[in-house]
Amino acid sequence: MQDQHRTNINRVRSAVKNVANLDFYVCFLRFDDLRAHGKLLPHEVVRSKNQLIVLDTFADVKTFIDNNQVAFISHQCAPYARSLLQLP
Repeated sequence: MQDQHRTNINRVRSAVKNVANLDFYVCFLRFDDLRAHGKLLPHEVVRSKNQLIVLDTFADVKTFIDNNQVAFISHQCAPYARSLLQLP
């Protein structure tokens, strides 16, 4: 029982430590640029237009979202993106 408790404590500590770490960079696109495209474009296309805001650290992401309105749109939303872009 004590071994299981120790394992659980270690898992929780690891999870807490990893909350503030990024394993991958995060990309943002201005809504005006997204709306101008009229659809979700592949990452490479938007990158080639220099429209991506790329952040590499948790601190940078936190600062960015603290100072900007941010919405997450997954690539899995692509079939529904047209209705998303009709927002004012």
